Amino acid sequence: LYLARMKVDREMIATGLLHDVVEDTDYTLEQIAEQFGESVANLVNGVTKITTLKNSPSKSDLKAETIRKMLLAMIEDIRVIIIKLSDKVHNMSTLCYVPEEKQKRTAKECLEIYAPLAGKLGLGVVKSQLEDLSLQALKPHVYEQIINFSKEREKEKERKEKEREKERKSKRNKNKDKDDDRDKKDDDKPVVSTKPVRRSMKDRIQDISGQ
Repeated sequence: LYLARMKVDREMIATGLLHDVVEDTDYTLEQIAEQFGESVANLVNGVTKITTLKNSPSKSDLKAETIRKMLLAMIEDIRVIIIKLSDKVHNMSTLCYVPEEKQKRTAKECLEIYAPLAGKLGLGVVKSQLEDLSLQALKPHVYEQIINFSKEREKEKERKEKEREKERKSKRNKNKDKDDDRDKKDDDKPVVSTKPVRRSMKDRIQDISGQ
């Protein structure tokens, strides 16, 4: 759904739907390639976690190798990281349904790795979303304070804007009243007829002609 809102291509949408298939089922990359194409299979492989490593069973090593694999795949196709970041946003938005310990672990990883990576790629909206969701999981009280502060600032901004609009409206009304008064004064001025002046000039001309 998140990828669809970003208006990405069909291969990325397909990968978004299939990205957990290899990890969670017996479905293989070969089967994905056969049914959805080699490009989709490569994308799925790029975002699939590494679950086993020779001589290194630790989770930290598995995570490090998974990130390394993802970055190498990103060099070949930048769409890999966009799909991964979209998946992270989705996972973080549903984080409340997993145990608290996993929430904090996932949020810390997201804040330290994926949010900065999104920023480096110019995906500012994704970066902000990941940071907000991570902070909500790691420090809910701080997150709540920031949200409340932002709401108060927004209310203050709206209040000031209403005051400015009220001042502008009052100023327009005052200017309108001044214009109306000026028009009224102009209407009240007596109209001076030019006919006597023209008649006087005509009489003078006749007097001169008569002389």
